Parts: sequence; C-alpha cells; structure tokens
Amino acid sequence: MALYDLGRSTEADAAFATYLEFATDNTAWGIAKAYAWTGRNDEAFDAIYQAASQEQLREDGEVVRWNPIYISLACTIHEHRL
Repeated sequence: MALYDLGRSTEADAAFATYLEFATDNTAWGIAKAYAWTGRNDEAFDAIYQAASQEQLREDGEVVRWNPIYISLACTIHEHRL
C-alpha cells in the first residue's frame, strides 16, 4: 500500500500479485483492505464476502462501514448490502 501511495503503481501491483500467490484462506480480510486502499472496489467486496464467509468479519458489515481504509467503498457500500 505504501508503494501505491508513493505513486509506484507498477511496483505495487507486482508486490500485491506476489502476495496473492502466497495468500491463504485466512488472509481474505487483508486482501480486502489492499483492494479497497487502491480503489479496486469490486475486488474488495469479493474479498470482504470471502472474509465474511470465513467468519473473519461481523455479519452486519459494521467493521467495513466505519473503517477509514474503506473510504473508497463508501459510495458503493449500499449496493452490496453490507
């Protein structure tokens, strides 16, 4: 996420791709955060749903609604019924 914030998106994408290669089922919540941070809302919601299905997230989605990492999702959160 730091590389993304520094404007080094190519490096950020490569690092994230490497992370995804080694990600386990228990990392869905972290993956959701990374997608949300970089504005990839659809992918973030997919990972949030995966985290919820693995009970890594409260069913009502309250953690997502008030977490500043998910600011980029604010406009679309009602569409996904969290």
